[in-house]
Parts: sequence; C-alpha cells; structure tokens
Amino acid sequence: MNHTTAFHGLLDALYRQRSSVVLYCVSALLGLSYAVWLFDVGFLLGTSEYWHTIVGDRATEMAGYYYYIQDQWRFPIFFTQNYGFPDGVNIIFTDSAPIIPLLVKSLRGLLPDDFNVFGPWLAACYILQGVGIASLVIALGHRSLAVVVTATLLALSLPAFLVRVQLVSLPAQFLLTFALALYFHLVRETRPGATLGWFSVLLFCSLLIHPYLFAMVFAVLVAGIAQRVLDQPDWWRAASAYSAGVAVALIATMLVTGYIGSGAERGAPSQLGTPDAAMDVLAPVLPEGSGLLPWGGPIVNFGADYYNYLGLGLLLLVAVNLVASHRSIISGARRHVVLSLLLAAFAVFALSTTIRVAGMEVVTFHIPGPARWLISQFRASARFFWPLTYMVLAGVVVLSAQRFRRPAGTLFLAVAAVLQLLDTAPVRATVTRYSESTDYDRNLLDRATWSYLLANHDGVQVFPSFPCRHWDEEELRNFDMSLVLLAAKANVRTNSLYISGNRARSTKDCTLERDSVIDL
Repeated sequence: MNHTTAFHGLLDALYRQRSSVVLYCVSALLGLSYAVWLFDVGFLLGTSEYWHTIVGDRATEMAGYYYYIQDQWRFPIFFTQNYGFPDGVNIIFTDSAPIIPLLVKSLRGLLPDDFNVFGPWLAACYILQGVGIASLVIALGHRSLAVVVTATLLALSLPAFLVRVQLVSLPAQFLLTFALALYFHLVRETRPGATLGWFSVLLFCSLLIHPYLFAMVFAVLVAGIAQRVLDQPDWWRAASAYSAGVAVALIATMLVTGYIGSGAERGAPSQLGTPDAAMDVLAPVLPEGSGLLPWGGPIVNFGADYYNYLGLGLLLLVAVNLVASHRSIISGARRHVVLSLLLAAFAVFALSTTIRVAGMEVVTFHIPGPARWLISQFRASARFFWPLTYMVLAGVVVLSAQRFRRPAGTLFLAVAAVLQLLDTAPVRATVTRYSESTDYDRNLLDRATWSYLLANHDGVQVFPSFPCRHWDEEELRNFDMSLVLLAAKANVRTNSLYISGNRARSTKDCTLERDSVIDL
C-alpha cells in the first residue's frame, strides 16, 4: 500500500458516516480526556485540598449543598433551615444546582456523610459538553468523525465554557446544545412525540440546575413549537395540548421546589448593564486571554460574565464561512426564522441596557415598569449569548465540511481545531491554576481550631452577618464564607447567609440584628 492510498483511506475513515452511539462515545471520551488534562484527579473526585479552602460563590454553593443533604426533608423540598438560621434558605438561591444535592440526599446512607459531588459533577459537565455538541452536529445532518471531533474540541476549548469552573451550575452548558439539537428534531420529524418527551426532561432538569439555563432551554422549546406550527398549521392542536401540560407541570414543580411561593426569596431588582455582567458589542472578537493575539492582554476578571471571546479557531471558521457560505447561512436563517429571531434577541439582550463598544459606553436606555423587574431577574445578561455561540460553532463546522472538498476541508478543520487549542492555552492555564489553589482561607481562620469548636457547639452566630456587612470588606467577607463552609460540613447552624445576587441583603433587618441575639 503506497502513501497516497493510505492517505485516502484515512480521509475515508474520517468522513465515513458513523452511528450516533460511536460519535457520542468519541465525544464523551474527548470530554473526559480534556477534563483530566486540565485538572488534577483529586480535584475531579472532590477530594483535593482546593475543596477545603474556597471562598466566594463556590463556598456558598457548597454550604447550601452540605446543609441541605444533612437536613431533614422539608417543604418546599429544597428548603434547609440551618443555613441563615432561623429563617433558613432555599438552595435554589445558593446556586447549588439543586438537582445534584437532591440526588445525593436521596442516596444518604449509601454515600459518605461528607461526600463532595461537585468534583465528579464538573467531570460529567466536560463529558456532556462533548456529547451535547455531537448531538447538535448530528441533528444538523453530519455523522462523520472529522466534523464531530472538530466541533467537540472547539466546544471544549470555548473560553466562555472554560472559565465557568468557578460555579457549579454554569458549566452545564450542554443543556443548551441538547436543546438546540432537539429543536431540529422537533421541526423535522413526522411524529415528534419522543422528541417532546426528551425536551420535557431537559426542561425540568435545567429548571433544577440554574434559572438562566432554564430560561434559554424554555425559549428554544417555544421556538421549536412555533416553527413547527408555522410550517404545519394543522399541528396547533397537538402543540396547544403539549404546551398546556408542560405549563401545569412547571407551575406545580415551581411550587413544590420553592421557585414560587413560600420558599422564594424576593429581593430588590438587580442593577442592569454593569460592565461585569453585560456583554460588550465586540466581546466575541476581543482576544482577552488569547495565546496567539497578545494585544488582547490577560483575562482581567476571571469568571466574569461579560467574557464571551470565541477563540481564534472558531473566529477563523466564522470569517471564512461568512464569505464562502453566506448563501447557505441566509437560507438556513430563513428556513428556521423563529430560532434565528430568538438567537438574535438573545444576542441583543446580552448587551443589556448599557451598550459598550471596546469598553466605552455608547448609549444607555431605560426599561420602565414590570418589564424592568422581569429583565432584572437576569442581571448577568451576557450569558444569553451562549446559545448563539453554540449554534454558530456547530453551524460553521458543518458548513466547512459541506463547502470544502477533501483533503482541503480536512486540513481546514484541523487547522481551526489546533488554532483554538493554542489560542486558549492561557485560559486553560488560568483554569488549572485556579483548581490547584489552596490558599484562599490562609491567614483567615485556623481551620483545626474552628473545626474543634464547631464540633462542640450546636450553632455559630456571626455579627454582623453577611448581608449586614459592607461588600468591600473583602477579608471579613472571606472569613465569613470560610467559617460558614466549615459550619455547613459539620451541620452546625449559622445565622450568616450569602445567596445568589446577594438577595438576602435587601430582606435582612440589620437594625434588628444589632439589637438582638438569637438563641442558638
């Protein structure tokens, strides 16, 4: 066999149509390998020193988790009394991805009391990140290794995905790619009953992981139903019946879990358009943290929501396809007009109420009345750019495979994947350093002493508690979080509480706290 024959044999293998199972397994293996490449095994198992020394949002996520799994069952089902005692809190608002603690709590007795699920959960997110983008590529009609592997490497190396390591729920971006994949199945299948069933499962899982992800998945489902009715007007009866059933089930679930009703925390509207939470118009192309475009500089605020740089490999695919495949892009947008309008609306909403270009404020506009309250519940609007990002990623990979013949197409996809990996090297290095950091609570508290004290007391009371302390008192804030996490692991109740968006700050009576001491 000569080299030319071998080369063509390799190309045939890369572009041969494969079964979905094979492609899912390859993508899952790539996702797991990527996670092991980035993180220490102890980190992924939840046993490394990192998990004992954290502060910030991750600390309150873990505090909510530990308090919840050790508490008795209550109503609403995600309510726990010992965190923020005596009022307690619903762990929906500690961003603890409540479906995960719920599963762990259901298995109490089979798992160690101090079992940390967040390390394995992060590993699962990387695996499902690969499987999710593979499902979207398959839904777009491609089942070759070349296309699926390229899309998987791009999705795993997406900066907006990599930096989400700081939070437990937001790495679950696979929910978005699964939703987009189900959208295409829904609008194409003759009998979409099974697809609607899977969409329902995905919808309720997203509700119990994070409200932002739920809002996006829900909107994609609505777009799929609307597009199918638009294409097949006689399907409106089935659509109405399904929508009514989902609406009833959602309301019931929200009541039982505490999204609405007595378990809900109702804070003041959040400030819109802040630089850390809203997306700059040029964010997708601003090479912050790039390894190949040094003028972008390092990542200024690791984990900030505004960060939506696409990476050089993906930008290359986008630029080439905007020129070479613009007719196909326009045709696809017209064919899926509802989804196109939704993704465009998401992109506009990501900019929020203050439009910035390269960091400069261009215009600010005010949204009045109830609409402002509703929008303010999604203060971190830049996250709504993610569905468009994943749709573009899958789309340009598929278009590249369609547009360019072999071997040029193979080389083009390989170059894009390598560029993406090289360009995001500094982001990966930052993520790895973050996961290996073990000095967050150094010089804040003596863990051995405090662990002994907590083991011999029923409660710990902090004055002033977290909501009554100035936010800029960083050392005291971190001490509070470290102490609360220790108390949570020991299941010792505490009055101090930090929850998503710091909603507790607007509901806490700090004057009463100063004038009274709760009997713990």
